[in-house]
This record gives sequence, structure tokens and C-alpha cells, in this order.
Amino acid sequence: MIHKVDVERKTVTQDASGGKVDSWTARVRGMPCRVEPLSSDKIINFDKLGMQVTHVIYSNVFQGITDLDRLKFVDASGQTRYFEVRGCKDVDEWRRLTQIWAKELPT
Repeated sequence: MIHKVDVERKTVTQDASGGKVDSWTARVRGMPCRVEPLSSDKIINFDKLGMQVTHVIYSNVFQGITDLDRLKFVDASGQTRYFEVRGCKDVDEWRRLTQIWAKELPT
């Protein structure tokens, strides 16, 4: 695996005035993975299923990732990018390879 991401989960807390504040807490840091953008024909296929997916991310480390998580990725240029998890699949049913469908969030 050539990339690393941090797996973050949203937590909701209250601010001083009683309002809700969303924050993201790292569950896993430096998870080895491979981040791949999808081709336009695959994006169209996901759109037909009602899913907005821009990237597929593979990892050989199973971390119990769910659609409650997001992935923080620092690319080769040093830019921080975030991906919202849309779904996951245990490819071989042995937890040796996880496929994560994700949508890149605007920065």
C-alpha cells in the first residue's frame, strides 16, 4: 500500500451556550491504503445506484470503517484532502482487503 490515511469519526458535543458542535476524532492514524480516483464510467454506475462516489480506497488493514467515518489524506503535494465514506466491502471475506467507496469533500 502506497498511501496512508487517518480514519476519523464525528462526535457531537455542546458548546458553552448549549449549541451542538461537530468535531472529528481520529480513530486510526496512518492506516496503509491505496487511494484511486474513479473513471467517469464507474462514477456514472454509482450514480445509477444513488451513490455519489469519486474514489475507491483499498486497505489491507480492517478497521471497522463505516459510513459514520471520514478519511483524512495528505497527498504527495502536501495538500490535505477529506473523503466521506459511502460504503465498505470486505473483498475476500477474510478481512485481508477492504474496499472503501468514498466521496471527496470540497476543501
